[in-house]
Amino acid sequence: MGGFASTEEYIAVLLDIDLIAEVVAEDPQGKFYNLNELFDKVNHEYFAASLTKPRLAWSRVNTYRKFGHYESARNRIVMSLR
Repeated sequence: MGGFASTEEYIAVLLDIDLIAEVVAEDPQGKFYNLNELFDKVNHEYFAASLTKPRLAWSRVNTYRKFGHYESARNRIVMSLR
């Protein structure tokens, strides 16, 4: 299973397309919190600033069963609005 969709070449192309599109929904600034600022604070305080920042975004819809999710192919963390 996996095939082409799990290759590094596919992942690189997917990231390139995402970066070109710069989806409006991919905004780390929420109504109250900025995900970039929170990541930087946690990274500094707990990991000696050793983590590489992924792309951070708020989801476009309210979710009730999960706090967020990580999309490895896009190196993106999407946080739930609720």
